[in-house]
Amino acid sequence: MGGCWVGLLLAAVLVTKGSALDWETHGFLGPLPIADPQSLNPACREDSILLAAALENRTLWAEQMWDASAKSPVGLLTGTGLQYGNFDECLDVQQPLTSQYCLVTLELDVPPGYDTLDPETERYPPTLSAWYKIHFGKSKAKQRLDKMKMALCVPASCGPEDIEASVSRYLGLGQKNKSRPVLRVSVEESACSRLDDPAYNFTVGDLVFCAVMLAVFLLVTTATVYDLAVYDYDGNSPPANYVQCLSAYRGLKSLFRKDQGVAELDLSTLYGIHAFAFAFIVLGHRFGTYMCTTIINYEDVEYMFRHYWLSMWTGHMDLFCDIFFFLSAFLLGVILSLQLDKSYISPLKVYIHRLIRLLPAYATVVFFYATVYYKLGSGPIWNAVVKQEQDQCRDYWWVNLVFLNNYLGGDKMCLLQSWYIACDFQLFLAGTLLLILLNRRPVLGLSASGLLLIVASLAPFLGTLWYNRPALLTFYKGMWEKVRTDDLYVSVYSQAHYRGPGYLVVGVLAGYAVFRGRSTTQLPRTKSWLLLVTGLLICFLTYWSGALYTDPARPYRPLEASVYAATNHTVFALGLALILTSLIFGTKTFISDIFSWQGFVPLSKLSYSMYLVHNIPQIAAAAAARTPSKFDIYGLISWTISDLTLGLLLSLVLFLYIETPCRYLFKHLTTAKSEHQSVKTSEDVKEVKEESDWSYRLTNP
Repeated sequence: MGGCWVGLLLAAVLVTKGSALDWETHGFLGPLPIADPQSLNPACREDSILLAAALENRTLWAEQMWDASAKSPVGLLTGTGLQYGNFDECLDVQQPLTSQYCLVTLELDVPPGYDTLDPETERYPPTLSAWYKIHFGKSKAKQRLDKMKMALCVPASCGPEDIEASVSRYLGLGQKNKSRPVLRVSVEESACSRLDDPAYNFTVGDLVFCAVMLAVFLLVTTATVYDLAVYDYDGNSPPANYVQCLSAYRGLKSLFRKDQGVAELDLSTLYGIHAFAFAFIVLGHRFGTYMCTTIINYEDVEYMFRHYWLSMWTGHMDLFCDIFFFLSAFLLGVILSLQLDKSYISPLKVYIHRLIRLLPAYATVVFFYATVYYKLGSGPIWNAVVKQEQDQCRDYWWVNLVFLNNYLGGDKMCLLQSWYIACDFQLFLAGTLLLILLNRRPVLGLSASGLLLIVASLAPFLGTLWYNRPALLTFYKGMWEKVRTDDLYVSVYSQAHYRGPGYLVVGVLAGYAVFRGRSTTQLPRTKSWLLLVTGLLICFLTYWSGALYTDPARPYRPLEASVYAATNHTVFALGLALILTSLIFGTKTFISDIFSWQGFVPLSKLSYSMYLVHNIPQIAAAAAARTPSKFDIYGLISWTISDLTLGLLLSLVLFLYIETPCRYLFKHLTTAKSEHQSVKTSEDVKEVKEESDWSYRLTNP
């Protein structure tokens, strides 16, 4: 009984002490003003006086603006750096004044003496001051906790500078006795959203794009109906007139048709490799969109980066792009060698064919970004993300269409994922010349390949050593948020000359060697499995080794990082070469049967269109999010499946209405009528179809 009285007495003491705490001022930040009656802007001042008076009277529209504004940071210590408020509730206020939703950036003023811990500290003792955790020690793997964004619903007549001045004045910035520990306040123009934003108005360019797309839709749909009503299609014959070229039905048939073997080589396993690699690219980009949004459990992501057995699966995701680079180079080596074996072909003709193949769908997506994309949604960071994409595509679309955006784009690059298209096209130009040299003067071509390998390997080695760069691109949150200004992404990752060894040397030479060795007898089962397992082992070890460089606590070793940067892409390409050699020349196994599955055929052929459009729903979902998200594997996989499904539907439309009609029209225009008329036997038909399919596979990314 006495123990109970002691416990009650202690509880009373604690409650008494707790009552001395000022709950109104406790916390890092409290409510911020949404009106500024002292504003120097007359319109803002007038609306602020009206809003303040309405708030005193508890008027519904004013309380709605106050209710929609964030009051105090929630989850700041676990990484919730954006306090969303209620975006839609805010913009619903249009009378008697127009509201706008703005994100105010605040940087906390961490008191001195809290910077003594290791910046890479993973777990903070719970008895320490919270300032130790909030202090940012410039760790690349960590999310900044000393910076946050607070949503305010304010009168639309107040500009960013008015809001910034009002909040700064309220917090007492520049005064000795500040009301809150805030170092600085800023409001960017792109951080404010309003219903009557001029960007939602259609310009002449927007209307022209919509009119062209409508005309294309009507033209292709009409041609398809006419083709189905008038012509009988055997599923193999090439289009014989303009109507058949425009028919989406012909394009749909070609989508599900397996390509014929090239020079007696069965390349059907490439379908599965294409589909496999692209699924993981979409997953990687979905992971990136997570990093660009507000995650309530970012500490779990930090934990993943710091522990090898978790980061080994995400540390080197860029190698999935290398699969596409290698396959592009390999197909170039096989198919162009076949063409050159028959007769000399001008590289200019090859380049024009490539341009016609790539540009129509590419230009369509670029102009979509530049015109109507922004008008399809809204959200707290829609202006900061999608509006930026629109502005950059409006200003720099031409850089993309001449395939120089990976060099000239920099932080203004339109269509972020398009670096690959430019890089691949540039390497394709060089690879074509190398193959012509290899086929005409093999010794000189091999010597040139060796020289290219040395020079292209020295570039990343010396660049990493000289600038103390990381061994590879690390996928931390800070990189994703500012990817266009990330030094390694802009200066190395997206540059063609750093991709040279894997593409020009290993990829092109592998294709060339496979073509020259096409008469090789089938490898026995033991050798087939040995090559396959060795190739897979090389690829997996290279992929897993990336985790060694994602742990921020691991000491940086310049020479080691330089050697790794110079060799990892080449070694990975060598592993891919062994895998393809086994799949093409080896005994058929269950693995080759899986990769050759008929279901992978349309997925593989849609990969170029899919690459162009899959980011559209990903960016839109991130920019339109009204609440923070939680990162977990289930959510990542679920969103990836959703991205693949929606992306495939969008890519199918692009494929049937833009990509295939343009390809067929170009083929029809460049092929003399006499050639079509001379096709009489089934072998002739097969030859014409094969030649068309070769061109398609050659230009599939």
